[in-house]
Amino acid sequence: MESQSIDNEKALVAIRGGSLETVNLVNANLASANLEKADLTAANLTRAHLKCANLEGAVLRQADLSGANLQEANLSGADLSGANLSGATLYAADLTDGDLFDSDLSESFLIEAAFDGAHLQGANLTDAILWDANLQRANLSMAILLEADLSRACLVQANLAGADLTRATLDGAQLGGAVFDEMTLWPEGYDPLRHGARPKTPTSQRVQPELGGGDLGNTEAIRERLRREAEEVRRLRSQNQGNGEGAPVETPSAQARRRSWMNKLRRR
Repeated sequence: MESQSIDNEKALVAIRGGSLETVNLVNANLASANLEKADLTAANLTRAHLKCANLEGAVLRQADLSGANLQEANLSGADLSGANLSGATLYAADLTDGDLFDSDLSESFLIEAAFDGAHLQGANLTDAILWDANLQRANLSMAILLEADLSRACLVQANLAGADLTRATLDGAQLGGAVFDEMTLWPEGYDPLRHGARPKTPTSQRVQPELGGGDLGNTEAIRERLRREAEEVRRLRSQNQGNGEGAPVETPSAQARRRSWMNKLRRR
């Protein structure tokens, strides 16, 4: 059965009263709502309208925000670890110092979003659009950025150790002082040293938080697991979009994707 949207007032009362089990937040209209430090752990906010909402310091662990509109929302310092943000719109959203550990940001719209100092270890950013995004000092270790578009993004001093940037677009991206290691995968022919990135030295290496309780000493096995999960998500989405059983997934050029994403963003 199709979920019904609820009005702003009812949603706010439920959230502030800590009685999320009594209300359905799917399609909820929470635009410009003040939800600072709200506890939305595991909340179902699928396709919720949260444009310009204040979610500073909010707890959204394991929340479902797939397809949600978070354009220009304030998510600074928010806990989004394990959250599902696939296909969400976060145009010009502020996620400064946010915790997005092991979150799903695949196919999300992150144009001009601020991730300064954010924790994105193990995050799935497959096919995400990150034009002009600020990822300065962000921790992207073990993140999956398959075919992500990072055109003109700022990755200055970002941690890219073990990150998978296979077939990613890095046109005009700034990587001055970004660190990588022997496990980092770059787009074919891309020279990170020429763009200002530097290899991670033994003195700068630190033990990263565990992914799913695993041992990060075996980084290749962990990254392979994350890759498999990302590819499975892509396969299922391809089927849902009506490509047909066994039909190949077409990967459009960055220019074609840009037109498609911008047209969709304008309709929101």
